[in-house]
Amino acid sequence: MTAIGAVEDLPAKALRDMIGDFGESITSTLIKGGKITPDRAVLYNSGLVHYLDFNDSYFAKGETGHSSNSIGSTLVVR
Repeated sequence: MTAIGAVEDLPAKALRDMIGDFGESITSTLIKGGKITPDRAVLYNSGLVHYLDFNDSYFAKGETGHSSNSIGSTLVVR
């Protein structure tokens, strides 16, 4: 998974620092450990999922988004 490969890169570290600045409510798991609110977990996990694939696009006839767009939100569901 590209998310694991992205964890140690500077943008991922900056994103993790930023979401931590918003408070300490702990309810959802982050990739590679830690917990935070679901909305911030989706932001962080989705950022990692798409970071190493260079936010490529996926457009097929009748489709509207990349096939992995839902992975970040799916990972935070209990």
